[in-house]
Amino acid sequence: MPPSRRILATLCLFLIVLAGIVHAAHGPWRRAIAAETAATPAPVAPPGSDEAKPLSNHCGDRVMPSAVIEMRDAILAAAEGGRIEELKGVFELNELPPSLGIDQGADPIAHLKAQSGDGDGKAVLAALIRIITAGCVSIPTGRDIENNRVFVWPYLAEMDLAHLPAAHSDALDAVAGKDGADAMRRSGTYAFWKIEIGADGTWHSLAR
Repeated sequence: MPPSRRILATLCLFLIVLAGIVHAAHGPWRRAIAAETAATPAPVAPPGSDEAKPLSNHCGDRVMPSAVIEMRDAILAAAEGGRIEELKGVFELNELPPSLGIDQGADPIAHLKAQSGDGDGKAVLAALIRIITAGCVSIPTGRDIENNRVFVWPYLAEMDLAHLPAAHSDALDAVAGKDGADAMRRSGTYAFWKIEIGADGTWHSLAR
């Protein structure tokens, strides 16, 4: 074989081997990227949009800051304790008490008892358990990169209730009861208990 052909054949063989090495090296990298992409939650569309159906799954513990999880769990534990007075200890975890829509200096526990309708606050505690277990949604609130989100329970409070898909409609019934849910569907606006917790774990509000 002429020297020029031997050189060309050797070069072709080298390129074939090199291509195999590159492909083998990129295989694990591509698999790692694919796995990472699959593990990343899909972005949630704004409430009220046609793509907002997966909204209720947006606040899993996996994407929620640990400070928010701790505050949520403290509220839930107090509610499950069965005594409205236990919420006072959770209020004190904040630098300032959460907003309850009452005058400064008013007794928050007395206010919640009055709002409960049963005189001892058990209806409010039951409502807190329902809205927390319903799931939440996070809302951007400013330019602070670390603390620019507020987490809202239930996520239904940020949806157009007049056009709820069936799954979300059932969730609204579970949170507010059939009669209350029907009234909110007619108005299109959420009008039940709602909790807001900042990304830094501050409990901002409890209101209806």
